[in-house]
Amino acid sequence: WQGIKFLGEGFSARVGLWEYSDPDPNADVPGGFRQIAVKELKTTLRNPSFYDLHREADTLTKLRQSGSPHIVHLLHNPGPVGANETLPLGRWDNVVRRIFLEYCSLGSLYDLLDRRIKLQASHSLIELTIWRLFDCLLDGISVLDYGNELVPDGVTNEFYTPQLRSKEEIVHFDLKPANS
Repeated sequence: WQGIKFLGEGFSARVGLWEYSDPDPNADVPGGFRQIAVKELKTTLRNPSFYDLHREADTLTKLRQSGSPHIVHLLHNPGPVGANETLPLGRWDNVVRRIFLEYCSLGSLYDLLDRRIKLQASHSLIELTIWRLFDCLLDGISVLDYGNELVPDGVTNEFYTPQLRSKEEIVHFDLKPANS
């Protein structure tokens, strides 16, 4: 694997793009993804256990059970960093420091809108495009709230969830286009 580029950062973590770099173009790629996003806690954190990525990995695993294409794949179940006698890690002991995620090649919703605006500076977004973006956001939020995307009933045209996982409310406290 080879680091390709820095994708972004927040208060506690940064994300980079990594690419599988086997010289044989026909080689099997581990996990089937040639490019992945790696999210890593910053080493400057005073209390890394507070920002442990284990909770985020657990949440992504639960959300993926919906099968929704609007939820990013967690590609590998992470393990905590472990200290031993030869490697004292202190505050990093037992903290999940990295998670490996599906790489979204079109970027965030913010990136998508920004590109669209620059390409069509003289044209406004057409209504259909806005509705499609809204529909994708609604599908993702439905998975957070109901455990699955809402689907229309062919007869009544009302929406329902085909199956409900055990009800556990999930709240995204930092919902903004750059995080979508």
